[in-house]
Amino acid sequence: MFFDALSTGHMGLATIHANDATNVIDRLITLIKKDIKAQHYTEDFLKKFLCESIDYVVFMKDFKVANICRIQYSENEILFDIVA
Repeated sequence: MFFDALSTGHMGLATIHANDATNVIDRLITLIKKDIKAQHYTEDFLKKFLCESIDYVVFMKDFKVANICRIQYSENEILFDIVA
């Protein structure tokens, strides 16, 4: 439901635990696939959907901003552009 709202232009903010900013999409896919209703989605579909829904990832370490990445999806590849 949250990503449906994001993918239609609504703004949102959420948190997730991941090892680094570039691991966020894979972590989200792992969590989504745990839901039996979402298991029929392919990994490629989920990557594209998530990358089109999420603009930026703010990665924090030790309660401080470590980096900010812009997420893009191009030709079946996730592109992380570190902006700060």
